[in-house]
Amino acid sequence: MNFKGRVSHYANWLSVIPWQLFATLTFARPVGDARATQVFGGCVDRMEQYFRCPLVYVRGDERRFSGCGMPSIRRHFHVLFAAAVPLDRAFVRDIWIQMAGSRKNDAGADVRIYDPDRGALAYSLKQIFEIDGDWSFANLDLYLPNPGAHRSARTRRRLARHAKRALVADVVSFQPGNVAKERQHLTMSERDPGCPQSVAPVEVDLH
Repeated sequence: MNFKGRVSHYANWLSVIPWQLFATLTFARPVGDARATQVFGGCVDRMEQYFRCPLVYVRGDERRFSGCGMPSIRRHFHVLFAAAVPLDRAFVRDIWIQMAGSRKNDAGADVRIYDPDRGALAYSLKQIFEIDGDWSFANLDLYLPNPGAHRSARTRRRLARHAKRALVADVVSFQPGNVAKERQHLTMSERDPGCPQSVAPVEVDLH
Protein backbone atom coordinates (compact mmCIF):
# COMPACT_ATOMS: atom_id res chain seq x y z
CA MET A 1 0.00 0.00 0.00
CA ASN A 2 1.43 3.40 -0.98
CA PHE A 3 1.44 6.48 1.24
CA LYS A 4 -1.79 7.86 -0.23
CA GLY A 5 -3.53 4.54 0.33
CA ARG A 6 -2.34 4.40 3.92
CA VAL A 7 -3.60 7.92 4.58
CA SER A 8 -6.98 6.94 3.11
CA HIS A 9 -7.02 3.83 5.32
CA TYR A 10 -6.34 5.86 8.47
CA ALA A 11 -8.96 8.45 7.48
CA ASN A 12 -11.59 5.74 7.05
CA TRP A 13 -10.68 4.19 10.39
CA LEU A 14 -11.01 7.54 12.16
CA SER A 15 -14.20 8.58 10.39
CA VAL A 16 -16.44 6.78 12.89
CA ILE A 17 -15.50 9.30 15.59
CA PRO A 18 -18.14 12.07 15.92
CA TRP A 19 -15.77 14.94 15.15
CA GLN A 20 -17.09 18.39 15.97
CA LEU A 21 -14.43 20.85 14.83
CA PHE A 22 -11.77 21.10 12.15
CA ALA A 23 -9.03 23.65 12.86
CA THR A 24 -5.97 25.02 11.10
CA LEU A 25 -3.62 26.47 13.71
CA THR A 26 -0.64 28.72 12.93
CA PHE A 27 2.07 30.39 15.00
CA ALA A 28 3.05 34.04 15.35
CA ARG A 29 6.76 33.26 15.02
CA PRO A 30 8.89 30.34 13.84
CA VAL A 31 8.98 27.64 16.54
CA GLY A 32 10.80 24.34 16.95
CA ASP A 33 9.20 20.93 17.38
CA ALA A 34 9.38 20.92 21.18
CA ARG A 35 7.94 24.42 21.58
CA ALA A 36 5.17 23.78 19.05
CA THR A 37 4.14 20.63 20.91
CA GLN A 38 4.27 22.50 24.22
CA VAL A 39 2.02 25.30 22.96
CA PHE A 40 -0.50 22.82 21.56
CA GLY A 41 -0.45 20.80 24.78
CA GLY A 42 -1.09 23.94 26.80
CA CYS A 43 -4.02 24.80 24.56
CA VAL A 44 -5.52 21.32 24.98
CA ASP A 45 -5.10 21.54 28.76
CA ARG A 46 -6.99 24.85 28.83
CA MET A 47 -9.75 23.40 26.66
CA GLU A 48 -10.14 20.32 28.85
CA GLN A 49 -10.38 22.52 31.93
CA TYR A 50 -13.02 24.70 30.27
CA PHE A 51 -15.12 21.89 28.81
CA ARG A 52 -14.51 19.66 31.86
CA CYS A 53 -13.88 16.49 29.90
CA PRO A 54 -11.11 14.74 27.94
CA LEU A 55 -10.53 16.11 24.46
CA VAL A 56 -10.24 13.67 21.58
CA TYR A 57 -8.07 14.90 18.74
CA VAL A 58 -6.07 13.94 15.67
CA ARG A 59 -3.41 16.44 14.65
CA GLY A 60 -1.46 16.60 11.41
CA ASP A 61 1.80 18.60 11.57
CA GLU A 62 2.96 20.37 8.41
CA ARG A 63 5.95 22.43 7.34
CA ARG A 64 8.21 22.57 4.33
CA PHE A 65 11.65 24.01 3.76
CA SER A 66 12.23 25.83 0.47
CA GLY A 67 13.99 23.94 -2.29
CA CYS A 68 13.51 22.27 -5.67
CA GLY A 69 11.51 25.25 -6.85
CA MET A 70 9.02 24.96 -3.98
CA PRO A 71 8.48 27.76 -1.45
CA SER A 72 8.79 27.11 2.24
CA ILE A 73 5.69 26.59 4.39
CA ARG A 74 5.74 27.67 8.02
CA ARG A 75 4.86 25.11 10.64
CA HIS A 76 1.14 24.72 11.25
CA PHE A 77 -1.31 22.13 12.52
CA HIS A 78 -4.49 20.69 11.07
CA VAL A 79 -6.59 19.29 13.92
CA LEU A 80 -9.90 17.52 14.35
CA PHE A 81 -11.54 17.74 17.77
CA ALA A 82 -14.23 15.66 19.43
CA ALA A 83 -15.57 15.45 22.99
CA ALA A 84 -18.49 14.16 25.03
CA VAL A 85 -19.86 17.73 25.23
CA PRO A 86 -20.46 20.37 22.54
CA LEU A 87 -17.30 22.33 21.71
CA ASP A 88 -17.41 26.11 21.30
CA ARG A 89 -15.31 26.93 18.26
CA ALA A 90 -14.92 30.60 19.22
CA PHE A 91 -13.36 29.54 22.54
CA VAL A 92 -11.00 27.11 20.77
CA ARG A 93 -9.91 29.82 18.36
CA ASP A 94 -9.34 32.43 21.04
CA ILE A 95 -7.40 30.11 23.35
CA TRP A 96 -5.07 29.24 20.48
CA ILE A 97 -4.45 32.93 19.75
CA GLN A 98 -3.63 33.45 23.41
CA MET A 99 -1.17 30.57 23.40
CA ALA A 100 0.40 31.04 19.94
CA GLY A 101 0.43 34.82 19.56
CA SER A 102 -1.81 37.63 18.42
CA ARG A 103 -3.38 38.08 14.99
CA LYS A 104 -1.22 41.11 14.20
CA ASN A 105 1.75 38.72 14.20
CA ASP A 106 0.05 36.51 11.60
CA ALA A 107 -0.94 33.84 14.08
CA GLY A 108 -4.42 32.54 13.88
CA ALA A 109 -6.89 29.71 14.14
CA ASP A 110 -9.37 28.86 11.42
CA VAL A 111 -11.87 26.74 13.35
CA ARG A 112 -14.84 25.32 11.47
CA ILE A 113 -17.75 23.02 12.16
CA TYR A 114 -16.67 19.58 10.98
CA ASP A 115 -18.28 18.39 7.76
CA PRO A 116 -17.66 14.68 7.07
CA ASP A 117 -18.17 15.25 3.34
CA ARG A 118 -15.33 17.78 2.96
CA GLY A 119 -12.36 15.38 3.38
CA ALA A 120 -10.87 17.06 6.45
CA LEU A 121 -9.46 13.81 7.86
CA ALA A 122 -7.45 12.90 4.78
CA TYR A 123 -6.39 16.52 4.37
CA SER A 124 -5.10 16.71 7.95
CA LEU A 125 -3.10 13.49 7.55
CA LYS A 126 -1.80 14.09 4.02
CA GLN A 127 1.81 14.78 5.06
CA ILE A 128 2.25 12.37 7.97
CA PHE A 129 4.56 10.15 5.92
CA GLU A 130 6.60 13.06 4.54
CA ILE A 131 10.03 13.91 5.98
CA ASP A 132 8.79 17.18 7.48
CA GLY A 133 5.36 15.85 8.44
CA ASP A 134 4.11 14.15 11.57
CA TRP A 135 0.92 13.45 13.46
CA SER A 136 -0.36 13.08 16.98
CA PHE A 137 -3.57 11.97 18.67
CA ALA A 138 -5.16 11.60 22.08
CA ASN A 139 -8.02 9.69 23.72
CA LEU A 140 -9.07 7.81 20.59
CA ASP A 141 -9.98 4.84 22.77
CA LEU A 142 -13.04 6.74 24.00
CA TYR A 143 -14.58 6.13 20.58
CA LEU A 144 -12.40 3.34 19.18
CA PRO A 145 -12.13 0.77 21.98
CA ASN A 146 -10.39 -2.53 21.33
CA PRO A 147 -13.00 -5.22 22.10
CA GLY A 148 -10.38 -7.90 22.69
CA ALA A 149 -8.15 -5.84 24.96
CA HIS A 150 -8.16 -6.25 28.72
CA ARG A 151 -9.71 -3.23 30.42
CA SER A 152 -8.48 -2.25 33.83
CA ALA A 153 -10.86 -0.91 36.45
CA ARG A 154 -9.46 2.58 35.77
CA THR A 155 -10.18 2.27 32.05
CA ARG A 156 -13.71 1.04 32.69
CA ARG A 157 -14.38 4.01 34.97
CA ARG A 158 -12.96 6.38 32.38
CA LEU A 159 -15.18 5.00 29.62
CA ALA A 160 -18.21 5.08 31.92
CA ARG A 161 -17.59 8.76 32.76
CA HIS A 162 -17.29 9.56 29.05
CA ALA A 163 -20.57 7.79 28.27
CA LYS A 164 -22.33 9.60 31.12
CA ARG A 165 -21.06 13.01 29.96
CA ALA A 166 -22.22 12.30 26.40
CA LEU A 167 -25.67 11.22 27.63
CA VAL A 168 -26.10 14.33 29.79
CA ALA A 169 -24.92 16.56 26.92
CA ASP A 170 -27.47 14.96 24.58
CA VAL A 171 -30.29 15.48 27.05
CA VAL A 172 -29.37 19.12 27.71
CA SER A 173 -28.89 19.95 24.03
CA PHE A 174 -32.41 18.80 23.22
CA GLN A 175 -34.09 21.06 25.78
CA PRO A 176 -36.40 23.41 23.76
CA GLY A 177 -34.58 26.62 24.72
CA ASN A 178 -31.13 25.18 24.06
CA VAL A 179 -32.04 23.92 20.59
CA ALA A 180 -33.08 27.43 19.56
CA LYS A 181 -29.92 28.94 21.03
CA GLU A 182 -27.70 26.40 19.26
CA ARG A 183 -29.38 27.08 15.92
CA GLN A 184 -28.90 30.81 16.42
CA HIS A 185 -25.23 30.32 17.38
CA LEU A 186 -24.49 28.19 14.31
CA THR A 187 -26.31 30.61 12.02
CA MET A 188 -24.32 33.56 13.30
CA SER A 189 -21.04 31.61 13.16
CA GLU A 190 -21.59 30.53 9.56
CA ARG A 191 -22.49 34.08 8.56
CA ASP A 192 -19.26 35.41 10.06
CA PRO A 193 -16.48 32.73 9.96
CA GLY A 194 -14.32 34.91 12.22
CA CYS A 195 -16.90 34.83 15.03
CA PRO A 196 -16.81 37.52 17.75
CA GLN A 197 -13.91 36.92 20.08
CA SER A 198 -14.91 35.69 23.52
CA VAL A 199 -11.38 35.93 24.93
CA ALA A 200 -9.13 38.89 24.28
CA PRO A 201 -5.88 37.88 22.50
CA VAL A 202 -2.65 38.53 24.34
CA GLU A 203 1.00 38.68 23.37
CA VAL A 204 3.05 35.64 24.33
CA ASP A 205 6.73 34.85 24.10
CA LEU A 206 7.26 31.75 21.97
CA HIS A 207 11.03 31.56 22.55
